[in-house]
Amino acid sequence: MKLLPSITLLFLLLFATGAQAQPLRIKENKYKINLPEYWKHGNKVWRKLTERLPQICEELVDKDLCGDDCNPRYTVDFYMTPPVVEDYNSYVISPNPAGNPPTDTWEFVTYYHFECYLLLYDNKTQELLTKVIVVDSNELWTVKNRVSLQNNATTPPSAYSPRNLPVNAQGPPLAFYSPGTPNWSPQRTQTPFSYINKNANKLAPQEKDQLFIVDNKFKDLE
Repeated sequence: MKLLPSITLLFLLLFATGAQAQPLRIKENKYKINLPEYWKHGNKVWRKLTERLPQICEELVDKDLCGDDCNPRYTVDFYMTPPVVEDYNSYVISPNPAGNPPTDTWEFVTYYHFECYLLLYDNKTQELLTKVIVVDSNELWTVKNRVSLQNNATTPPSAYSPRNLPVNAQGPPLAFYSPGTPNWSPQRTQTPFSYINKNANKLAPQEKDQLFIVDNKFKDLE
């Protein structure tokens, strides 16, 4: 008789463990949308998607959106690829040759593309049912950065003469100029090309730039 309480307790523990291991019953009339934290619950993008997705995906017609604590029949997952840089462009927007040191403000334009989808899954069959294209890889986007680059351009001497020579110097008056040189060009400490080579990460689009584009795409859904 003394063993009965122990046996009963063991049975209850095994029953409780088995009950916890059972998956939640799939709710056939529910679906869930998984979006990045960029879109907090209550953002109007959620309303836009709940209005538009059932018009795109027939499986979601007459289905209700549920929260994180349910096991819905369908799930819509957000998928976005990293950006792929296509090219760069640069131009001076604010020269300041009188500065100390002289600088030019450049605008660098980075051209890139990426892809973004909404993926509809059937949780019962584990199948991908629909891929809704939000941003296509054929679309080209830009991100702009302004940078000040030092410019050591110096006005060339009108002619070679001893007056151009620095004190106690030997040779031509300036390192980038020599007698008989037909064409003179300023020497830049930093060129746009060298800046791009050394700072590709700074000029690359960030995730927030991509999400901003996707946000506008969601809001434009008709």
